[in-house]
Amino acid sequence: MPKSLSANFKKSLPQKTNVSNSLATSLMTTKDVSQVLNVSDRWVRNTIKKLRNNNSAVFKDTEYNSQGGFLLNEAQVTAIKLELQNHSKVNHLTPKTYLEKQLLIKQAMRIQDELIEELQHKNDLLTQERDILQIELDESKEWYSIKRMQKLNPDVEFKYSTLKKESVRLGYEIKKVFDANYGNVNAYHKAVYESLFFDTLDFGE
Repeated sequence: MPKSLSANFKKSLPQKTNVSNSLATSLMTTKDVSQVLNVSDRWVRNTIKKLRNNNSAVFKDTEYNSQGGFLLNEAQVTAIKLELQNHSKVNHLTPKTYLEKQLLIKQAMRIQDELIEELQHKNDLLTQERDILQIELDESKEWYSIKRMQKLNPDVEFKYSTLKKESVRLGYEIKKVFDANYGNVNAYHKAVYESLFFDTLDFGE
């Protein structure tokens, strides 16, 4: 906290208050706040009233001095400043209090995490769409139709029933891929072919 702000904290406190000395050293009166933010005391009081009427969490517990005036903590001062900024009563200045800086840092980190999560989600969707498209076009490195494998391995005989049975045994589903002649044909996972033919097949990689 800047020296001028800290000094205002201390100067503003009356000799006798209903709060402890350790707490009092970190509190400001409405007059202190009005001087720091360069607005009238009336604006500060009206802002406090508005925030309290709106059930602002930071004003749930408010301290008072012996004259019945407000004693405001850092969170409350920041809330007043932000509310006044929203109505162009205070210039958007560099954060002055430690709490303001921490709030801005947390806000920036939260926004960054949200952006990263959003980008990751979009990337996952694009990856899924790419994989699905590759499978449908019979261009996947994981799934192969019999027609495609026959072109890569012309001397090998592939039987639909054998591949289907092995797919079930290994727990792999049977995909559908596009074929210009037949519309959709079955595609089997690479592991199914490898299980039946070991390392003798060419997968075109």
